[in-house]
Amino acid sequence: TANLDGETDLKGRTVPELLRALAPTALAGSGSGGGGGVVLEYAPPCSDIYRFTARASLRDDPAGAVPLSLEHTVWRGMRVRNTPGGVVGVALYTGNECKLGMNKSRTPVKFAALDRRVNEFSRVVFVFQLAVTVALGIAGDVWTSRHRGDAWYLQLEPRRRWYVELVVPLRQLLLMSLMIPISLKVTMDCVKLLYALWIGWDLRMYHGPSDLPAVANNTSISEDLGQVGFVFTDKTGTLTRNEMKFNMCAVAGVLLHPSSRQAHGANAAAAVDDDADADVNALDADYQ
Repeated sequence: TANLDGETDLKGRTVPELLRALAPTALAGSGSGGGGGVVLEYAPPCSDIYRFTARASLRDDPAGAVPLSLEHTVWRGMRVRNTPGGVVGVALYTGNECKLGMNKSRTPVKFAALDRRVNEFSRVVFVFQLAVTVALGIAGDVWTSRHRGDAWYLQLEPRRRWYVELVVPLRQLLLMSLMIPISLKVTMDCVKLLYALWIGWDLRMYHGPSDLPAVANNTSISEDLGQVGFVFTDKTGTLTRNEMKFNMCAVAGVLLHPSSRQAHGANAAAAVDDDADADVNALDADYQ
């Protein structure tokens, strides 16, 4: 079920006791008007992958119904193993009504924290810019209408043109466009790209035994790493590299360690003789 819940361990699936002794032809019966066959009653499609409610009964014996659970189902996306004789089943849900189809969702768009802050700042600046443009545009139109005949040296457009009232607001919008620094985003992307290259060039992040340098597949990984405060993981092999080293063990009350041997109890130290030392040295050699 790795495609569903990410688990790669095998999960047991069984056949209901009522159906184990039936042949494949007996499961299907001879049609709606004949005898034999199995009747399945199940709940509507549900996206919960840990719940399945249904029951099965023989068509000739409706009173002998047995409940069905997740142990009796095989979902779309599963890989069936250890079944030399094959599997006989019936498709209850198809298409987007199956578990896998109902759990599909669009991939969310991910933004770094700094990008989100810049976007929020740009929205605030844009709203302020729009408000200032509207205010100054109205003030400019009022002043122009009052002094159209007096300020002949400005060569103002006559009022009969339909676009005259839009000239002043558009001019104000053009003047206020410098409030949003367009080059800020480009500069930030260039800096993050250079920082990602430095990560790959850092010799202190180079792993000699495997001849692998650090690789930054995302330019925003640098700022994301700077905001990590805690690391939680259930994949112990990821942190330990799947290497198991002998630390210590207790044999007959004696604590054995590769570098030092300590005894538990008052008389345990006197009980360790030359033969015990030889056994401990051999044990250390096996674990090194």
